[in-house]
Amino acid sequence: MRRRLYPGDHRAVAEALINHAVTLTSLGRAAEAVPLLEQAKEMSERLFGAEHPLVTSALGSHSLALLSMGRALDAEPIARRALATDRRLWPNGHPNIAWNLNNLATILLALGRQEEAGPMLRESLAIRQRLLPPEHPSVLSTMANLALCLGGLDKYDEALDLAGSAAAAAAGSLPAGHPIRKKCDGTLAEVSRTIDSQQHPPIHPPH
Repeated sequence: MRRRLYPGDHRAVAEALINHAVTLTSLGRAAEAVPLLEQAKEMSERLFGAEHPLVTSALGSHSLALLSMGRALDAEPIARRALATDRRLWPNGHPNIAWNLNNLATILLALGRQEEAGPMLRESLAIRQRLLPPEHPSVLSTMANLALCLGGLDKYDEALDLAGSAAAAAAGSLPAGHPIRKKCDGTLAEVSRTIDSQQHPPIHPPH
């Protein structure tokens, strides 16, 4: 429909491409989303230049689509470009910065680089907690990501406290089956299993 209304480059077309691609990614069809996001980025750059929020939106969504395909190494430079551009475009504490911080940190976690991801998640969470209600899904999702990160850094007490808080808030504010509630419950279970395995390591019989 947008293509018929605006046959050439147009902001509305770029936005529609991004929105459709995000939906495809959420449905597990990231391979279909990637070319749409590349089109949206290129169109946005032709319309507005490289330093524009629509460009960073396409880049951030592109990085998440690649991550969902198991291509974290390919996603990292794209996410870094999105974050660097948004830091130039927006003042500190802007929600777009928080979104791109969380995206890049999630990619770094997938690459096993918790030390790098931790400060990004703390910054993202601080911004979101200032701007959003405590039970907002974006806040809870970032809390869960940070809890996983801390668990990977052997900071078990903080990880368990954060995961428990996120799971409790999700249970009180989101319906059963909501993806963020499921994520928070899964994070709490994973952190708990990690702590239990450290406290009770398996006993191997002597050879």
